[in-house]
Parts: sequence; structure tokens; C-alpha cells
Amino acid sequence: MNGMGDHRKQLQWLHLLKVLLDGYTSVSQLYRAEREALSHVLITTEAGAAAFYAELHEAQQAASNVQAMVWIYDHKDAIL
Repeated sequence: MNGMGDHRKQLQWLHLLKVLLDGYTSVSQLYRAEREALSHVLITTEAGAAAFYAELHEAQQAASNVQAMVWIYDHKDAIL
């Protein structure tokens, strides 16, 4: 997730996620458990990216992924 310091980009990300989910659910409905797990999946993805960049000694990018994890956790209700 890019734009962690840019509130406008954060709102765009939430909007894009909503559009993506709306498109998906127009074809195949998400179960409640799947929707509730989504924020956890997104956090796990950011954790994997942070570990990847840490292995490459790219501390700034790894820190950005950790920041994204916290932001996603803090906004999990907006993601549901």
C-alpha cells in the first residue's frame, strides 16, 4: 500500500478496495467469515512484504509496510 502519509491516497485505497469487492461480489458472494478475515489477510500480506524488504536491507520500505499494517488494523471497520 503506497501513500501512507497521504490521507487522500488512503481514502482512494479504501475506495478502490470497495470497488474491487463490489465487483467480486457481483460474481460470487463473500461469506461473512471471508469478509471478516479480509483485514487479517491484508495485514498478513503487508507483514510478508515487510519481511521481504527487511531481508533486502531496505529498511525504509519495510517500515512503510509495517506502517501500512498498523493503518489497516486501525481502519479494519472501514474495510469490512
